[in-house]
Amino acid sequence: MMKKLKLLCSAMLATALMLGLGACGESGAAVQAIEVTTLPTKTEYAIGEEISFAGGEVTVSYEDGTTEVVSMENEGVTFSEVNTSSAGRKNVTVNYGGERTRFDLTVVPFIVSFDMGGQGTMDPIEVEEVGVIDKMPANPMAEGFTFDGWYY
Repeated sequence: MMKKLKLLCSAMLATALMLGLGACGESGAAVQAIEVTTLPTKTEYAIGEEISFAGGEVTVSYEDGTTEVVSMENEGVTFSEVNTSSAGRKNVTVNYGGERTRFDLTVVPFIVSFDMGGQGTMDPIEVEEVGVIDKMPANPMAEGFTFDGWYY
C-alpha cells in the first residue's frame, strides 16, 4: 500500500513539474515578454470564415535573456475569440506563458451582384454582417414580368 502511494505521489509531482515548465525556456527561465514576429499566412477573411493561425510565429523572451521562436500553432499559444460575423478590423490577443500581445486581422464584406437575365442592370451591394442587409436594392422592373420580392 505504501509503495503504491509513493508511486502515485511521484507521478503527480512529475506531472505538476511538466505542466509548470511548459511555458519556460530550455533553461527553465520564465517568460518575460512575447512579440508577434511573423503574422499568420492569412490575415484577411470573409464574413463567417474560420480563422487559421498557420504560418504565424511569436518570439518569446525569457527572464534569463534567451529568446525562442514559437509557432502560433503550438498548443501553449492561445488566442482571444475572433468574431467574424461582421466586417471590419479585428484585434486578436495572443497569450503564451502568462504574457500577451496583439495583432489585427481583417474581415471583408460580401459583395452581392445580380444577374438580371438580360433585363437591365443592378448595382452590387455590400453585406457587412451575416444575415443583415442594410439597404435592399430597388425592385427590378422588366416588361412582362412581375417582381415578387427579395429572398435570402
